[in-house]
Order: sequence, then structure tokens, then C-alpha cells
Amino acid sequence: MTSYPDFRPWISTFTDDSINAIAQRLDMSNGNLNRQITGKSQMQPENVVRIASEYGANPLPGLVLQGLLSPDQIVDETGDIAVTEALARATDEQLVTEFKSRLKEYKRKALQQQKTGIVTQTQTNKQ
Repeated sequence: MTSYPDFRPWISTFTDDSINAIAQRLDMSNGNLNRQITGKSQMQPENVVRIASEYGANPLPGLVLQGLLSPDQIVDETGDIAVTEALARATDEQLVTEFKSRLKEYKRKALQQQKTGIVTQTQTNKQ
């Protein structure tokens, strides 16, 4: 018996919907889609793309799982697809919170460097 990839871990990265709910959204047979998602039959590439598109997810990791692409074909300029996907899924509020956190850390480091520079300059002037 041929074994195919289980797509449930990939799908769970962008939805908690049941396979039945996914099938309904795609207007597909639940049994057919269930067999494809669970790896009992071969997932059709167009279904990988349809599922991802329906949920606003990137289909590339699903196509890698299927063996149609290799991981090195889908990395972005950062070398990590997860970063791009995480940023795309983040809400505006999450992005602003992260930006504020980084800005606060940047200011703290700049202030610390400024204080260290003043101390070093003062010590040099005393000598």
C-alpha cells in the first residue's frame, strides 16, 4: 500500500477547521478530501493551492510536503519562509506591539551607549 504525506500538520498552521468544514468551504466531497489530507490517497496539487488560497495561507509549504518543490526553492531573502508567513499572518496590533518593543529596546541601548560614552569622556578629561 502506497503511503502519502499527512497534510494535517501543515493545515493546522493556518486553520483549526475540521476536514469536513474545509471540504464544505471548497465544495468538495468530504471523503475524498479526507483521504487526501490524511495521506490515504494522493493530494492533488490544485487542492493544496485551493486550501491555502481559501484560508489566505502560502501554498508553497504544502507543495514542498507533496514533493513538488524542495525547501531551498521557497526560502525568501531572509532564508526563512516562516518569517514571511508569520509577518503576513500577524495582525496590525501584533506588528505595532513588536515594533514598539524593538523601538524601546533600541532607545534603551542608545541611552546606555550615550551614558557610557559620557563616562568614558569624563574619565579621559580627568586624566
